[in-house]
Amino acid sequence: MSVIDHLLVDCREAVAEADGECPWCGRVLPVGRRRWCSDSCRADFVDNHFWGHARDAALRRDRRACQRCGARRSRLEVHHVEPRRGGGYAAGCHHHLDMLETLCRPCHVEVTNAHR
Repeated sequence: MSVIDHLLVDCREAVAEADGECPWCGRVLPVGRRRWCSDSCRADFVDNHFWGHARDAALRRDRRACQRCGARRSRLEVHHVEPRRGGGYAAGCHHHLDMLETLCRPCHVEVTNAHR
């Protein structure tokens, strides 16, 4: 099994269970497509499971502004809303965009300290 296959088995967002369906949206695969129904579904999956892509997607979604104080700094950080205990930066569902928020360094330190 590939890394993507393992992620799809565990992912709460994956919907397709049958061959011939897109695992991300459940649509029937068009002729010539083997896994994803569209480049958009593939990109959505990657943006929700691979850290570098997820980080960039969160920054774009949040318009490069701290979601706590609104600061628009050149150096923003992307915070895992639920601590990533053991998951690290390896590919996984802990990078789903609904679990990430853009923060400036002072807000990130404050939020992280509150979780400890």
